[in-house]
Amino acid sequence: MPARTPGPTFDAMKSWSPLSLFQLFFSALVIQKIVDNTNANAAKRVKAGMAYKWQTLKTRDFYIFISIIIFTGLVNLHHRSDYWRQQFPYNFSFPSKKMSRNRFKAIMWSLHLSDPDEDEENENKRISGGHDMLFKIKPLYSELVKACKTNFQPSQNISIDEQMVASKTPVSVKPYLKGKSTKWGYKLFVLADSSTGYTWNFFVDTGKKQSSTTTTNGLSYSYVMDLLPLQTLGTGYRLYIDNLYTSTTVFTDLYKKKIGCCGMTSTSCIGFPQTQINDLAKKVEKGDIRWIRRDDLLFVNWMDIKKETMCFTIHKAYSNQTIRRNVNEAGVWTNKLIPAPDSILDHNKIVGGLDLSNKLLGFYAVGHKTKKWFKTFFSTSWTLLW
Repeated sequence: MPARTPGPTFDAMKSWSPLSLFQLFFSALVIQKIVDNTNANAAKRVKAGMAYKWQTLKTRDFYIFISIIIFTGLVNLHHRSDYWRQQFPYNFSFPSKKMSRNRFKAIMWSLHLSDPDEDEENENKRISGGHDMLFKIKPLYSELVKACKTNFQPSQNISIDEQMVASKTPVSVKPYLKGKSTKWGYKLFVLADSSTGYTWNFFVDTGKKQSSTTTTNGLSYSYVMDLLPLQTLGTGYRLYIDNLYTSTTVFTDLYKKKIGCCGMTSTSCIGFPQTQINDLAKKVEKGDIRWIRRDDLLFVNWMDIKKETMCFTIHKAYSNQTIRRNVNEAGVWTNKLIPAPDSILDHNKIVGGLDLSNKLLGFYAVGHKTKKWFKTFFSTSWTLLW
């Protein structure tokens, strides 16, 4: 079990308003910094002939601006301007009564998370070196990651995966993930609580080595270790991951630090026992299981539709668990129970925590199309907390 009590770290018995909960993750300091930077950016645009009339942005107006963006996630319309239309069925009272459409557009157009002057200095470093690709989101990004860790302690089962912030902005931080429902966008590496889908830690993938962990064990090793700062997280957890992050070095090092692991892998993985002892035969039936132990690691091969290979430090090889599958017996297909390793069953169940997180992101996505990638990040940042 985790060394620290799972759940919210704030007083859950206290009566919290939606705003006070929001401010746990988006502090008054962060909001004020964004307001100041937006005003500074608007001043520059006014000098350049800004298309919208600008009034100095106040903190209260900015909260209204945010609430309208959240409203667009709850009520999904194709065009953002539809929220101010008066004709049925678009006659929503909330946006138009709180802020005019032109005022909203002016704030969105001038929105700037970082200091505009410092941002220009950073842009000048693209050629000379030292350019920070994430500088435009740093004021919000850094504080949000810190708040995610501070306000919640995960339950025992945690998992790592990738999530996408949908965007078609042509910048170098934009990857493509073929297997995701959102294929184009900014890739986030996420550590999530599997029971709630809560995002406890994350970072934006820039496509370059950005890990704070100095190691010769590869980038995936560094990513895992960066997502699990044990001094903050604590010990006693069970980490479930896919074959992108699974390695014998990761599992061995985390086991020594009292973090159990379970992950899909392959027999060609570095560190996998290179032996034919107790291996699956070439012709096997569904449900056949073979395993081999090496020090603290247990490796299992299991025949399903195809061979599945697992590496773990937290399960037995097999404990009489079963799963239903269609099996061809003498040319006749039969639905029957076949043996299944605990590691396979638990991995499929636990990794669903990230599926839950992805579903919540999809249900309450609040981002409309924008040409500025940092505005997309801003508009979707709080959906990480649903």
